[in-house]
Amino acid sequence: MEIDKEQIKKSEAKAALDSIEKIKNSSLKRALPPRWYNTVLAVLAGSLVFLAVVNLREYQVLIILLMGIVITYQVQSSGISTKPVPIKYIVMTFIFLVPLYFLLVIAGQYLTPKLGELLGALLAGTLLATFVYLLGMAERKKYR
Repeated sequence: MEIDKEQIKKSEAKAALDSIEKIKNSSLKRALPPRWYNTVLAVLAGSLVFLAVVNLREYQVLIILLMGIVITYQVQSSGISTKPVPIKYIVMTFIFLVPLYFLLVIAGQYLTPKLGELLGALLAGTLLATFVYLLGMAERKKYR
């Protein structure tokens, strides 16, 4: 039994590796959500804090529905089946984002008598929106 030992040229191997790298990069570009997605989710998250601080909690349902619509639209338009979310991201959400939300609502309500209802709520909502946006941008950089 003879083994076929065909030698691969260095340039052919490099071309194959470059091709694999291009395929990997194009699939990552397609899988990463666009920047508008991060921006919209950040604004909607900040709106949740704003509405809670100004005691318009009944409108938060609309914001949560809008978040669901935006997420569903992005998943459908990307055409990529998503893999299950790792448990570490779920834990991070409950450890950082949920307490941050409540902390900012409390801080916004504390600042309301000092800065006025609108400015205190706007400041608290902007802080959460900025944090969510930066979190999304950090996630994008991780995969670039």
